[in-house]
Amino acid sequence: MSQAIMQFAPVFPEIFVLAMVSLILVIDAAVDDSKRYLAYVLSLATLAGAAVLTLHGFSSMPALALHGLFIDDPLSDVLKLFLYLTVAVVLVYSRDYLRLRGLYKGEFFALTLFALLGMMVMVSASHFLTLYLGLELLALSLYAMVALQRDSRVATEAAMKYFVLGALASGMLLYGMSMVYGVTGSLGWATWPLRFRMAPTCTFRWCSASSSSSPASRSNSAWYRSICGCRTCMKARRRR
Repeated sequence: MSQAIMQFAPVFPEIFVLAMVSLILVIDAAVDDSKRYLAYVLSLATLAGAAVLTLHGFSSMPALALHGLFIDDPLSDVLKLFLYLTVAVVLVYSRDYLRLRGLYKGEFFALTLFALLGMMVMVSASHFLTLYLGLELLALSLYAMVALQRDSRVATEAAMKYFVLGALASGMLLYGMSMVYGVTGSLGWATWPLRFRMAPTCTFRWCSASSSSSPASRSNSAWYRSICGCRTCMKARRRR
């Protein structure tokens, strides 16, 4: 059992942040307005606890988790520590701002930690699906934070425009991921060099564009042959 649990060791900071966000939401719903500071204190405690877990699991050797979807390496640990410090500064300096505008609520702190969780997932992503999951978690939290001041027409309009722009960007990102998957056959970043080197021939239609094809097809074929790593495209580059 302990070995099965240790397989999730690289993900312990993310699991801790998620559990604390759930706890903050429950506590904030149970207390009155005079004890709203509990969400603020627990948010800072969450950042401190996540930093301790990150430092405890710091290693010079990269470690993969979740079947290669998640990676824990020195770069990701340093970036996470930087994120904890940045979010802590944001929470401390925004306290008076929130009180003046009636936004000193647990929702703000929960959304901030959810956004932090999304950034943590993106930092440790080693697969496009993990990257997209973290990006959407960050984006959805920011949408809600923009519209947190419900009585403000400006905030509501800004949130709607931000949501439309984010949805468009998300669709373009998914389209790009599908093109990468069509070229490499995988969304995992670590397998791309191996797949490019081991491919005996390229089955992508742009590589086989003939002279009778449209100018756009011939242009795409020339571009793809310049970066493709299959044997057919590599031989074509050597002949040049």
